[in-house]
Amino acid sequence: MAKDGSRKSREKRAGRPTIYDVARDAGLSAGTVSNVLRGVQTVSPENVEKVRSSIQALGYRRDVLAAHFRQGRRTLMGLIIPDFVNPFYSALVVACERAAERHGYRLVTVSNHENLAAEERHIEELIGIRAAGILIVPSSANLPAVAALRDDGMPTVVLDRVMPDCPFDSVGINNAATATCIARPFFEAGHRTLTVIATSLALPNMDARLAGVIAAAREYGATQGIEVVRCGLDLENASAALRHRFETGKPPKAILSLFIQGTLAALQQISRAGLAVPGDISIAGFDDVEWMRVMPVPISAVNQPIAALAETAVAMLDERIAGNDAPPRESRLECSLELRGSIRDVSRQD
Repeated sequence: MAKDGSRKSREKRAGRPTIYDVARDAGLSAGTVSNVLRGVQTVSPENVEKVRSSIQALGYRRDVLAAHFRQGRRTLMGLIIPDFVNPFYSALVVACERAAERHGYRLVTVSNHENLAAEERHIEELIGIRAAGILIVPSSANLPAVAALRDDGMPTVVLDRVMPDCPFDSVGINNAATATCIARPFFEAGHRTLTVIATSLALPNMDARLAGVIAAAREYGATQGIEVVRCGLDLENASAALRHRFETGKPPKAILSLFIQGTLAALQQISRAGLAVPGDISIAGFDDVEWMRVMPVPISAVNQPIAALAETAVAMLDERIAGNDAPPRESRLECSLELRGSIRDVSRQD
């Protein structure tokens, strides 16, 4: 009866239910409810079930920010990415979330949609909710909110798109060296022309990847055969750019895509033109995803160490949150190449 009465009196009161409402409803102390919410293992299964039942009945929602202040430790970590559609970034979110949890943080992820204003707004909001630190894949080579992050003292780690002279810790791959490694198999197979698909060369990772391709071409005396198709930042724009390329000239004999949507867009146009891989066109791309492995001819790809990127970035950010004030650090991880037969050997024919 007391429990029913408690629920009825709660229904009469306006406002959000509190931990004390849950405690009264469950017939337990607020301390026990708090222990259940924090995952303390010493609470009996019976009391855990009482608390969970009351939480569900009352519609209680934990005030995470208030809990942070009570604990004396901020446990929210922010992650800003360009978009959720790109398979690389969606995989990075999952990996960062797992890494954050291992370090005792909860991850809040937002997308800037490749928009500087949105990026600045997200940074302000994460500062406003007093996040412990921020992981960010910038939307441009110039992180717009450097001053705000520095002035606030917000621990920050830049991921993937690392700008020159980055003022924060940064984690990425060696884009130039990796691009050189994935370009070499084309030239070793006898190709002397190579169509390179890029997003925007204003992005530091794209610019470095193109430089790496040109370095490989230089080794084989093939720099005059490099063609660059700039495709924008999403699949729709990449498809339009490549359709135009296929319709206004002879189809390429070899394609290297520097981003995953570019690879997919190229394959769409190859199929649309009735051409075959690798018989008519050799192809490889950055970022290895599942569908590339199950194609009739599996696609050669750069496999970025996403889990290691996430773990390294979160660990570096955790150290900054803990008070490490050393100069900005750089971490560049090695990629692996998955060569699967999508690059045809034309050395005996050309």
